[in-house]
Amino acid sequence: VSKPWTDFELLSAIQQALSLRELTLENQRLADEVRLQRGLLSAHDAELRRLERMEPGLTRVKWGQDGSFILEDPGDVRL
Repeated sequence: VSKPWTDFELLSAIQQALSLRELTLENQRLADEVRLQRGLLSAHDAELRRLERMEPGLTRVKWGQDGSFILEDPGDVRL
């Protein structure tokens, strides 16, 4: 969207972006379903992909031995 924009142009661009995101996620889900049916993807991997689509980064959490999660920055505290 180029400046100056109208409210309609901005809302339209946002709606298009959200629609594209929704279609992309649905396409990925359907592709994984086909892979699962063909035996090219395990049920575990399909679930990991589904979770990652819903909450990006969720499947890449680093866990400490005490159940805490480890943040990327080594200077950060454990939670």
